Amino acid sequence: SSAASDVYKRQQLRQTCITDPGKRIRIDMDRHTPFGRFVEVMDACQFYNLTNIGIRTYDENYNRE
Repeated sequence: SSAASDVYKRQQLRQTCITDPGKRIRIDMDRHTPFGRFVEVMDACQFYNLTNIGIRTYDENYNRE
């Protein structure tokens, strides 16, 4: 992700903490998502005191028959 995109996402989290601190935040990731990126997002949520966090993972093999 780009630096501009990261700044925009942080601004969204900041706005959410001001206007709707109980809002559910969903983090989507798959096996290609670097763990460090996940930690950065979780750290940002913690910084803004957003605690209603869900994590959705995707694995293309999970529902195979």
